[in-house]
Amino acid sequence: MNMVTEVSPKFSSVIRALDSPLRVELVKILLEKPRSAPDIYQTLITTGFDIGDRDTVYKALQMLVDAGILEKYYEMAVKRICYRVATKRILIDIPTLDLTAST
Repeated sequence: MNMVTEVSPKFSSVIRALDSPLRVELVKILLEKPRSAPDIYQTLITTGFDIGDRDTVYKALQMLVDAGILEKYYEMAVKRICYRVATKRILIDIPTLDLTAST
């Protein structure tokens, strides 16, 4: 069995991105439907999720985009940048720490 001696940057970015209650909540919200950042922020406030300011949400969204968990795109209908879940499943091969994403 090949044992991993070094963790890949992709593996690290996904694990870091999901190591936050806020970022996990953002993924849950976006599993329902794509939304803009202001809509996401309002949803968090409405549900009573404890967050700081809007900048905290924008940074969390960007971290999830950078990890490949979310996609950021321009929605012509609402003339806003929106976010959606890029992958609904991430499989981790434990011995090699390889990631496989599927939609």
